[in-house]
Amino acid sequence: YSSNSIRVTSISVGPSDFVKIRLLGKGDVGKVYLVKKKNSDRLFALKVLSKQEMIKRKKIKRALAEQEILASSNHPFIITLYHSFQSDDYLYLCMEYCLGGEFFRVLQSRPGKCLPEKHALFYAAEVVCALEYLHLNGFIYRDLKPENILLHESGHIMLTDFDLSKQSVRASLPGIAKGGSSVSGHMHHQPPVIDTKTCTKNLRTN
Repeated sequence: YSSNSIRVTSISVGPSDFVKIRLLGKGDVGKVYLVKKKNSDRLFALKVLSKQEMIKRKKIKRALAEQEILASSNHPFIITLYHSFQSDDYLYLCMEYCLGGEFFRVLQSRPGKCLPEKHALFYAAEVVCALEYLHLNGFIYRDLKPENILLHESGHIMLTDFDLSKQSVRASLPGIAKGGSSVSGHMHHQPPVIDTKTCTKNLRTN
């Protein structure tokens, strides 16, 4: 259910290799676009960060922290970073695209803007697995909210937005995989059935 894959670091890639489709979101130092790689049908989420704005707002360390965490992580519930590159004016993070969009929008589309208890427990368990993985690898995630949880087309969640994260002492506990893409136990449970296309049908792009 995860599209995490073996990372290839020798591929040369840049902004010209992608075609912008639409705006997915924006922040104070950059924007995220849905893009398609040229000569391919593969879709990605491309985060474009302005170097000028990062310097102006003193957010260079945040961007580099996010890049480091994504580049060193390999977990089914953490967004996958496929490429990172830069131009004179921008830093680019090419990440996995999650069709379901923000979990916040999923909640807003549900009756009463809430989930059945069994579904809430399922997603909470996946979030805990992602946080545990980060903590074991020495990272503290400090921006947990529905807007920073994405819903993969498989129905599982993906944690994203790591610019507020901090590095700590890396833990070491026996019996817990820190480099693989599986977490003991969750493989036997199917995600709740949520129509990800319906959730994003009326998604505003600006």
